[in-house]
Amino acid sequence: MNDFAGPPFVRVAAPSSSAIRTKKRDGKMNYVAPCMVLLALLGFQRAEAASFKDPTSFVATLKQGGQELTYESTPGDFQGSGKDDVAVLVHFTGAAQRGYQLAILGRNQVNAFDLLEISKFGDSSNGIDAKIAGSKGGSLFISIESPAGYWGTYQFKFLGHAMTLIGSEIHLSSCQSGQELCKSVDTSTNFLTGEVVFHRKMIGGAGDKSSWSKEKLNLTHCVLSNFDFSPYYCVQDVDTGHGMLDALMRGEK
Repeated sequence: MNDFAGPPFVRVAAPSSSAIRTKKRDGKMNYVAPCMVLLALLGFQRAEAASFKDPTSFVATLKQGGQELTYESTPGDFQGSGKDDVAVLVHFTGAAQRGYQLAILGRNQVNAFDLLEISKFGDSSNGIDAKIAGSKGGSLFISIESPAGYWGTYQFKFLGHAMTLIGSEIHLSSCQSGQELCKSVDTSTNFLTGEVVFHRKMIGGAGDKSSWSKEKLNLTHCVLSNFDFSPYYCVQDVDTGHGMLDALMRGEK
């Protein structure tokens, strides 16, 4: 995959050990993961000790509820323990409800996997296509594409106790019906520094135009457990002082 090195894709240090690790009696560091979780994927909910032999057994557990689904996964040292954890993107394909959910399975001390994080459900009935774009340096990259004219990539990394959105690159475009005039906005957001870079293009009409601008904002730290696969995730209700951030991403004034 590409080496995302600049805004918004940033290299950050591993999470603070004091925030996510405790010492065992033998003095070694141990990642503290929740032992009891609410497994809530679509229609069936049950609290259980969510530990799995491997990602395949995790998916098999979901299928016990009668769900029609496919999945893809990628390894990555998301906990910063030196061992590969696994991110699993589940695509529910049944007629009743179609969509995606993302789960982070953390490798534990007995080499099994605990369910550490799970996203919200993202509806795919409108044609949204989500994929795992890869992992690097403890970060997980999720790409999304829609026939409505947007695509983008989100970068998540464990900060403290939670998998947190630290960067995104979103492309939104539209063409006026009956006219050879199209506009697009590419937005790169670094959620750690608050830097947002816009690249606006206008093609057709009186001539092609291109412009760049930058904002420095106080952005919320959004976690994967609230991720809903929206192009405006974590940027809604952000006032830049001269327009709402999601409106600027759409090219609106």
